[in-house]
Amino acid sequence: AQLAGSAMGAFSSARLKKDILPLDPKEFAEAAEREGLPIDQYDTALAKLKAAPVVRYRYRWENAGDRAPHIGPILELSPEEIREDDLRVNLLDYIGMTHASLKAVDRKVDRLALEVRR
Repeated sequence: AQLAGSAMGAFSSARLKKDILPLDPKEFAEAAEREGLPIDQYDTALAKLKAAPVVRYRYRWENAGDRAPHIGPILELSPEEIREDDLRVNLLDYIGMTHASLKAVDRKVDRLALEVRR
């Protein structure tokens, strides 16, 4: 049986990174202005993931009884930022984009909660 992916750990310490840009609009504004990037990267991540369909599937080499169907994206319909190459999603970037999207949704919920309280 071929492996489609495996459990992984990814280096995440700031000691191992460079060119770090925060996604929070307040933190990001100054860096974004310097780099000419959009100010709100959370909402950008949310919009891109929202546009990408999530599907259930089996790999061609799997039989129906092998396991439950997988769930996830189709590479060709996914944002460029999460593509590793023409066959694979970069899991670390996918997780990061999903995390940013979750923060965008959280901010929207907080704004709606404030409006309801008024």
